[in-house]
Amino acid sequence: MANKSSTRQKVSIILYAIIVVALFVLIYFVPSVFETFTPTLIAEIDTVKITDEVEGYIVRDENVYFAARGGLVTPNIPEGERARKGEKIVSIASYTVDDNEELTALNEKINKFALGDNIFANDIGKLDDIINKTEDQLKEAQKKKNAELVQELEDKLARLHSKRAVINASVNTVAENLNIEEGTTKGATIIGSDVSSVANPKSAEGPLEMTGTISYCMDGYESEFTPDNMYMLNKDKVSEQDIKVVNTYQMGVKQGNPVFKLVKSATWYLVSWVPAESVIKYIKGNIVRIQSEALGDREVTGKIDDIVDINGNVLVIMKFDTYFPEVSQVRKIPVTVVTLDSEGLRVSNKSIAMGKDEEGVDRPGVYVKGLNGKFEFRPIKILKSDGEYTLIQSVSFDETQGEGDNKKVITVDTVSPFDEILRNGEDGGK
Repeated sequence: MANKSSTRQKVSIILYAIIVVALFVLIYFVPSVFETFTPTLIAEIDTVKITDEVEGYIVRDENVYFAARGGLVTPNIPEGERARKGEKIVSIASYTVDDNEELTALNEKINKFALGDNIFANDIGKLDDIINKTEDQLKEAQKKKNAELVQELEDKLARLHSKRAVINASVNTVAENLNIEEGTTKGATIIGSDVSSVANPKSAEGPLEMTGTISYCMDGYESEFTPDNMYMLNKDKVSEQDIKVVNTYQMGVKQGNPVFKLVKSATWYLVSWVPAESVIKYIKGNIVRIQSEALGDREVTGKIDDIVDINGNVLVIMKFDTYFPEVSQVRKIPVTVVTLDSEGLRVSNKSIAMGKDEEGVDRPGVYVKGLNGKFEFRPIKILKSDGEYTLIQSVSFDETQGEGDNKKVITVDTVSPFDEILRNGEDGGK
C-alpha cells in the first residue's frame, strides 16, 4: 500500500509540473507566436505627460512710484488690488525716518540701472553682425514672397534694433529724465517698458495716471524685466544678479525711496533658458502649464510665445493672461513646466511608414483596414514617440497649408480608436 501511495504522489507531482510548464508556455510564448501570424493590431487609447524642471524669471509691464518726501506710508489700496486712474494710492505723514538697509539697497539697484547699467547682452559688434545677417535673410525672403518668413524676420529685426538702442541709450539723458541728484531718485516714475523713456516725475502721493494693479513688492529690476526688453536679456548677467524682493507696505520711507508699483496689464511672461537636451520639449504656439510653490502651487495655463536662440543660449518665452497677487511679488522662481499632457492613440513604431496623402504628398502615416478588408493610408500627427511605440493624434487634426494669400487651415482625417492597423507599415505600399 505504501508503494502505491508513493507512486500516486510522484505521478501527481509530475502532472503538476507539466501543467505549470504548459501554463508558462501558454502565457509567454503562444501570444508571441499568434502575433507573428496576425498582420494587424488595434489602435489603443493612451496618455502622455511631458514635464520639465526649470528656473524662470517673471516679466511684467509695470511702473515704480517714489516718495517726494520722507515719512510714514499709509496705503489706501492694499496689495494686489486693482486701482483706477485718478485714485490716490498712499498717504505719507511727515516723520523723521531712520535709514532702512533694504530700501537703501533697492534704491542703489534702481539708480544703477537708470544710470546705464543693464543685464542685457552688450556686444555691439556681434549684434551688428546678427542685424546684417538678418537683413540679408529678409531680402531673400521678400524675393521669394515668403510672407510668413518675412513677418518673422521683420519682428526679429525690430527686437535687435530695439536692443541696440537700449545698449546705446544716453546715460546723461536717462539720469536727467529720472531727475537723479546725488544718487537719489526724487518723485519720479520709471516706465518699465522702456529703460530710456521716462514720464514726467510723479509723486507716489499724486493721483494715479492709469488703471492697474497695485503692489508694494519691488526688486529694482522693474525697468529690466519688461516685455520689450526680455529678448535682450543676457543669460550670464542675469544669473549673476542677487534678486531680493522688498515689501514696502506700511514702511517708513525717505525722500526718493520707492513706495509702490503699478502693474499695467494682466498679461505677464515667464522666461527661462532651456538646456539643449530639453529644447525638443518646447514648440512655439503650443499650450503650456506651469506650477510653482512661489505662485501658491497654482497650475497656470498659457502658451509658448517664442523660442529665441541667442549665441547658443535658447530662451523660451511663455505668455500668461491669468493674473493673481503672487505674480507681482516674485521674480526668480523654480517652476515645473508641463509641455504636453495629451490623450491619443498608441501604435507600434513598426506600423508607421511613409505614404502619399490625398494631395499626393509623402508623409508619415499608418495603413488602416477598411470595411472592404483593404488597407488605406492615413496620415498621422505624432505627439510623442519612444523606441517601441508612438502616441498619435486621434480622429483628426488641423494643419496649415499654402503660403501668403493661399494659406489655409484644413482638417486631416486620421486614425480612430480601435481601428485595425497593419502591423508592419512597410507592407502597406506593396
